[in-house]
Amino acid sequence: MSGGGADIEEGKPKPSRSRTPFGNALTGNSVSRLLSPAGRETEFPEAGSQTEFGNQGAVPSSLSATHGIAAFGVVEAGPEELAALRRAPGGLDGAPLPSNFHRHSDDQSVAGLEAVLRAVHSGGLDGRSLEGWGVVAAPRFPGRRPMALALARFETESPAFTSPFLVTHHLLHSVAGTVSVALRLRGPCVGAGGGADLGEGLLAALSVLDEGRVPGLWVVFSAWDPEPTDEMPAAAVCRAVALAVLPHAAGTGLRLTRRTDAPPAAAAGDLASLAAVLGRRGAGGRWVCPLDCGGWAELAEAA
Repeated sequence: MSGGGADIEEGKPKPSRSRTPFGNALTGNSVSRLLSPAGRETEFPEAGSQTEFGNQGAVPSSLSATHGIAAFGVVEAGPEELAALRRAPGGLDGAPLPSNFHRHSDDQSVAGLEAVLRAVHSGGLDGRSLEGWGVVAAPRFPGRRPMALALARFETESPAFTSPFLVTHHLLHSVAGTVSVALRLRGPCVGAGGGADLGEGLLAALSVLDEGRVPGLWVVFSAWDPEPTDEMPAAAVCRAVALAVLPHAAGTGLRLTRRTDAPPAAAAGDLASLAAVLGRRGAGGRWVCPLDCGGWAELAEAA
C-alpha cells in the first residue's frame, strides 16, 4: 500500500518507498532502518571500535556529516574491453577470481567490480581486512538490454534458450551482490536508485554510513553511455566509479560532505562528471549532486 501517509502494521510505521522506473525502491533512511531491524543482532563493528583504519569514533548524526575517501577507481570500457574484463575478472591479494565468475553477470556488474578492484589496488587496500565493509551500488537501468533480447528470443524460439540466471544477475541488487561475493564482504549489500539520478544511491549510502556500524562502505555507480538499445553502439562506453568511503574524515584527502542548504545552480550530479573530476584530481574542481531528501552532497579535496 502506498500513498502520502505512512503505512501502519500492528501500530508500527513501515519504511517509506518511492517509485522508480523499476517499481518500488528503498531510499534514504528507510534503507538503514531495514538493515538493522529492532531486536536483530548484527556482526558489524560498534561505533568507536578499533579497525585497520584507526579509531572510527562516533559517526556524526547531523545532516552535514563529512566522510573520507580511502580509495577510488574508475572504469570506462567499450564493448571489446568489457568482454576482456568478463573473461579475466582479476582478483585480490594475488588470488584471481575464477575465469567463469562473470559468466552470467550484467555488463555493469563487470565494470562495477573492476572499478572496485582498481580502487583496492591503487589505494593500497590489498591485504587489508575488508570483511566488515558493506556495499551500496546504484546502476542505471541494469539488465535492460539483456532482458529485452532474452524476451524476444523466448518468444521466437523456446523457453529452453532462456537462462534462469537472467533474473538473478540483472537486477538492481546484482552489482552490489557481485562486489560483495568477490570481496567476501559481510556488511550491508544494497542496490539503490536504478535510474539516471545518482542522488538515491548516494542518499542510501550516506544513510548506511550514518548508522556508524561499518568500518567502510563501497559506493558504486555505473551506467552505459549512451544507453544501448537492441543494437550496441560502437562508441558506447560502460562507465563505473567506485568510492571506498569511511565513516569519518580521513583517507586520501578527498571528502564526501552532505550539506543542507540549496544546491548550486550548476549541480548536475551525473556519472560522467564524477568520473571526470576523479580523473583530473589535483587540478581542482568538485562534484556536486542534489539529494532527493533536500540538500546536496559534495565530493572535493579537503580544504
